[in-house]
Amino acid sequence: MKILFLHGFTSSGQCEIAQTLRAEMEGMAEVIAPDLPLYPEDAITLVDKLCQEHRPQVIVGSSCGAFYAQMFVCSMRKVILVNPFFRMSEFLEPRIGLRQYKSPRADVKQEFEITPNLIEHFKAIEERQFVSYTPDNKPYVYGLFGKQDTLAHFRSMYDSLYTNAREFVGGHTMTAENVRRDLVPLIKEIGIYPQLTDVWAKSVKAMHTFLSNEDFEFYKGLMPTYLSAVRLYVEYASEDTPIGFMGLSDDAIEMLFVLPSHFRKGIGRRLVELAVSRGIRKVDVNEQNTSARHFYEAMGFKVVGRDETDGEGKPYPILHMRK
Repeated sequence: MKILFLHGFTSSGQCEIAQTLRAEMEGMAEVIAPDLPLYPEDAITLVDKLCQEHRPQVIVGSSCGAFYAQMFVCSMRKVILVNPFFRMSEFLEPRIGLRQYKSPRADVKQEFEITPNLIEHFKAIEERQFVSYTPDNKPYVYGLFGKQDTLAHFRSMYDSLYTNAREFVGGHTMTAENVRRDLVPLIKEIGIYPQLTDVWAKSVKAMHTFLSNEDFEFYKGLMPTYLSAVRLYVEYASEDTPIGFMGLSDDAIEMLFVLPSHFRKGIGRRLVELAVSRGIRKVDVNEQNTSARHFYEAMGFKVVGRDETDGEGKPYPILHMRK
């Protein structure tokens, strides 16, 4: 999976939001965070090129980055607008003159100038920023609004166009904690969890034949909760198609599922080896899932305990294994 992050006007692809996003999504997604050009036409051209080249499944835009991001909404991707600044000219007009970027830029040029000409360029883009808007886009756009944002005041404009909106405790620019607590969970919820739940469902149908249909639906409904409780590592067959994933707690493999079409291709082994390399030595398996037990035994795990029911109290015995 690929995420395209578009930073704010005075920022860069090395800002705290981008760095935290990369760290939090490690093992799950690639985060592409370019330095955006000063002039809006150049920035839009770059974003369009990156969308064609990388085909991101999620675009996250912050402030001015959100101004650009909403222009690239389509049914093939989700777009998250963090405190969108739909009228950038209003931000720029009182700030004419030389300014400094707030985070390092790849070209090492930290100084830029806000000029009347630059403002006119933004005004021209503002007039046509919603030219591609259609009500059909509503399901693919999500707004995140800081309760203490004193800079951008475009919630009413957003609500006139889109329906998915949430608030977070924070200001105009997200902190690292906001990224971890508010942004990353939303990305997982709309971009990753549905795909992984599909992998889980197909794997369970193939391997957990002992599971009743009623219990299958019960566990499927809990998947977002289960997924949010672990550190995820995802294997992809292509840029946007997960074929397997693993969830780790501090000391155990909590889940490991692979698409049946990719069984016995080394995916599970690679994921377990990754877990072991990180010091993980424990895993629980359903007793009825003999294939899973044999797989972990081949990986050096041994049964060290047994429970009559699973963690939800269902009558599916659990084997505790340790390497």
